[in-house]
Amino acid sequence: MGNQRDIAKSKLVMVETKQEKITTLADATTSKKKRVRPAKSPAKVSEPLVQVETQK
Repeated sequence: MGNQRDIAKSKLVMVETKQEKITTLADATTSKKKRVRPAKSPAKVSEPLVQVETQK
């Protein structure tokens, strides 16, 4: 009973979740499949590359 007095003294409230809500939420999250995107093809470059020098 000391545990309940400590909870009341700290002004916390104990909440109990119904088991039906837990299983419904678990089914909803596992039923979605992650969308797979195709890999992007590399960009086609028609001009030669240019080297640029930078300074700090």
